[in-house]
Amino acid sequence: MVAYNVRQARELRGWTQEELADRLEPYLGQRLTQAAVSSIERAWDGERRREFDAHELLIFALVFDLPITWFFLPPAGDRRMMRATTRPVDELYARLLGLPHQLSRSSTPGSASTGLLIPPPPKRWWNASPGDRARLAAAATSTGARR
Repeated sequence: MVAYNVRQARELRGWTQEELADRLEPYLGQRLTQAAVSSIERAWDGERRREFDAHELLIFALVFDLPITWFFLPPAGDRRMMRATTRPVDELYARLLGLPHQLSRSSTPGSASTGLLIPPPPKRWWNASPGDRARLAAAATSTGARR
């Protein structure tokens, strides 16, 4: 998932793999080759799967100026099952980002407000393309809920 979204984020920004390598260098302390960036992106559907650690996710979030959770969003239409379960992957992301009833201002009966600082995602969030999700996320963080 992360590898897929690294490529989507790079394309969203209009960067080449070389430009991404340049932007990663200050955070990594060394410059990746174009082939290394390509290998990161191919980890999504290639034979060599790769797991990304928290530090790498933070770097991607900083370089692309996107929230870390953006890199966990499944591609539109992804219906794969989570490993060792019978649950769909998109259920994991719904639990990670919140279900619609959990994100409403009054998720508890009689509650005036949940005190959320982040507005709920739009109802069509899960069907949006990665580019649309980035725009929705940017709009949500720039407008933020007021206390």
